[in-house]
Amino acid sequence: MTIPSLLRHLALAAIAVFMAAPAFGASLENLKAMAAQGDPEAQYQLAAKHHKGAGAPQDSALAMRWYRAAAGQGHADAQINLGLMYLMGEGAPADSAHGAGWLARAGEAGSARAQYMLGALYERGDYGVEKDLNAAVKWYRLAADQGHIKAQSNLGALLASHGAELDTEDGDPLAWLRSSAEKGDTKAQFNLGMALLKGSDGVGQDPEAAAPWFAQAAAKGHVEAQFNLAAMLFNGEGVDRDLARAAELYRKAADQGHVEAQASLAAMLYAGDGVEEDKAAAAQWYQKAAEKGNAEAQFNLGAMYSSGDGVEPDTEAAMTWFRKAAEQGHAPSQYNLASLLAKSGGAQSVTEARGWFEKSARQGYKPAIADMEIIKEAEAKRPSPAAAPAPAPKQTGTKQGGYR
Repeated sequence: MTIPSLLRHLALAAIAVFMAAPAFGASLENLKAMAAQGDPEAQYQLAAKHHKGAGAPQDSALAMRWYRAAAGQGHADAQINLGLMYLMGEGAPADSAHGAGWLARAGEAGSARAQYMLGALYERGDYGVEKDLNAAVKWYRLAADQGHIKAQSNLGALLASHGAELDTEDGDPLAWLRSSAEKGDTKAQFNLGMALLKGSDGVGQDPEAAAPWFAQAAAKGHVEAQFNLAAMLFNGEGVDRDLARAAELYRKAADQGHVEAQASLAAMLYAGDGVEEDKAAAAQWYQKAAEKGNAEAQFNLGAMYSSGDGVEPDTEAAMTWFRKAAEQGHAPSQYNLASLLAKSGGAQSVTEARGWFEKSARQGYKPAIADMEIIKEAEAKRPSPAAAPAPAPKQTGTKQGGYR
């Protein structure tokens, strides 16, 4: 989830509190009357109606006015919604100081949701709020201590990945992740799996312990957990090697648009690893990943078009995909593009081919290094062009004097 969509998600979640709460049977006119008399709950519900356009005309400026009235009386949900509106520039110009300030007032009054939102804001550092991981840990911890599962998950992930940089002395950096993961939080299960797979501050690598957490998250559709567990099953890392199960998980992640999973599934289909060989299907998955910029997929798709393996041979298409990968610095693609250009003939193509051979060789690609040596030897043996004859004297058109 991108940062802007994260805040919109949080804002909608905050407004949903109003939608789920009883409106104590008040009509819109009664709400207006009660709000005008200073009732903070009526002010909040009236604001939420105008904010969402549910039961009242949508009017962000009016929603902000009533949120501010309720927030000033200490209504935590109004403070949260008012803060989010300031952060996103709804109803007034964006103002990070006011936005974070209203969230902080709710957080300091004990709202776990506000504390969690502040943790997320400071962790990401957006909407004009400066990134501050120590502040993120502070707010996440306050929410986590109240049992906020997502705060526990995010706090655990921060401690696992940045513990050495933080002003904190947690005995077990994975304790919060475990607590949240054991309560069924999918993100925490994935993050705990990653911390155990890669190792973290004070925690060694333990792929065998990571696999069950990935499996739990993968079963609930977490795309990165599906991809990581598939890779572990393919390589036999922390689990028994199981190519069929790896292919199944790669496909699940690929169906969700995971680019590396699409390329990995294509490779398995091409080779017939754990699945029936199907080069035409492999080309289709390589195409999906290649179109999203995956250099390995672009290279493999180019190679299939170059040789006509699983697809109709198409030198033009091969050169297109090799070029896309070559421009990303993929050395084998640079070499293959150079080879096709050299074969195509023409001084311009040959000159371009030499450039790509050289780029590939500079990255240490052995076939390119060998070809560059041959090219340089040929260039050294090539005779210099013969000197051009001196031009004849120009005639001026006037007769010169002299002896007769």
